[in-house]
Amino acid sequence: MGEIAESEDITDLLEDGDLESEEEGEELERLEDMLKYASVKEIAHLMRSSKLSSHIEKVEAVTSGEEASKHSLTDAEYSLIVESNKLILEIETEIRKVHKFVKDHYALKFPELESLILHATEYARVVKLLGNEMDTTNVDLTAVIPPHTIMVVNVTGSATQGKPLDPEELERVLEACDEIMQLDEAKQLILEYVQSRMTVIAPNLSVIVGTAIAAQLMGIAGGLSNLAKLPSTIVQRLGKSRKNLTGFSASTVFHGGFLLACDLVKAQADHKIRRRVLRLVAGKVTLAARVDANVLPAYNDDSAGTRLREEIIRLIEKMKEPPPAKQEKALPAPDDRQKKKRGGKRARAAKERYRMTEIRKITNRVQFAGDSEDPLSQNNVSTGMLGKMGSGLLRLRPETKVRSKRVKSEGSGLASISRGRETSGLSSSLVFTPIQGLELPAQQPDKKPAPGGSKYFSANHGFKTPAPRTPANPL
Repeated sequence: MGEIAESEDITDLLEDGDLESEEEGEELERLEDMLKYASVKEIAHLMRSSKLSSHIEKVEAVTSGEEASKHSLTDAEYSLIVESNKLILEIETEIRKVHKFVKDHYALKFPELESLILHATEYARVVKLLGNEMDTTNVDLTAVIPPHTIMVVNVTGSATQGKPLDPEELERVLEACDEIMQLDEAKQLILEYVQSRMTVIAPNLSVIVGTAIAAQLMGIAGGLSNLAKLPSTIVQRLGKSRKNLTGFSASTVFHGGFLLACDLVKAQADHKIRRRVLRLVAGKVTLAARVDANVLPAYNDDSAGTRLREEIIRLIEKMKEPPPAKQEKALPAPDDRQKKKRGGKRARAAKERYRMTEIRKITNRVQFAGDSEDPLSQNNVSTGMLGKMGSGLLRLRPETKVRSKRVKSEGSGLASISRGRETSGLSSSLVFTPIQGLELPAQQPDKKPAPGGSKYFSANHGFKTPAPRTPANPL
């Protein structure tokens, strides 16, 4: 494929995210300059240039002659198509200049009209029909704008502060309106030619969106290779223009570019599905344009575009399918087998750690036949029987484990009295026996240990003779 001229508008679109941002900036810069020009011929030169006239002659010759083939594309015809894409962008720029000229000069008569009708060609036709007529109801505008816009124009025109224009000024305005309509006719002629050759230039793109929309996308992008470089988010906004929202809410009016006229998008009634389909079509259009831009025309066919369109239709049908019904799942079969329970030191420690405290147990108790209002409750949380058990304490003391020593008992009765060297002051030496009754046992003197010990250094203890050593067995 040949090299396509770069488009400044597309560069601005990639940087600013909107194709019209640079256009509006240029219009604001020319706001003061347009009033200085006395004629539209001083700012618009393309319509009277030899470049546009010679190009239109070539297009008419190709379209009317028999040399154009529907299945092949010569180098001369391909160069003509490339030049047509460049010329479409120049015509768009020229129309914006002349539109600004008409708005500035006609604002003296009807300043509110430019905010009611935004499209340049429609504005020029309405201005040409209105002229110097102050009562807009006397002019039939049904062939130019829709009825709801006509109603708004009539209501606004009845309260406008504008004044009729001078004959010379009105002639300048009408001349500029004719210039806009002539430029638009030249643009439509070139677009129709490019559209007729789209099946050869971009067959895959034409299969998805049609030849008319494909030609518009290529025209505003500046060629097929420039269109192939754009992301899908930019492609879906190509051709987007500002809408007049008089009488409508901004949330209900759906704005879009050329792809909104595609049959795949227009067929969707639900606006939510329409937005999803628009994004889907924009993505497939980008893929088809890249296929067409990187394949030679002689070997190119529409197989890739047909496959992409079938995929779009399949995904649209899937979008429209109702959500699957919620299935009722049966409960799992009960498992009555005994589970293995962990035991041991760790399990006992965890059970002791998370056991219910005594304070919690008392709090959970309910006192029956008592006062309904709990003076200790806070934030509607009852304290149960806490502090009502007779202890007078709000908190219970933690349990303390006391380890007691084991004491060997040596019997009962008399043995318990004579146990130990120390005797309690409250103990008695009287013992009641079943035979003699009251008995006073004799005190047994405490046994004192023998001096010198009882084993080795005592008087009645002798020495023990050690046993002789057994000699070791000789080897």
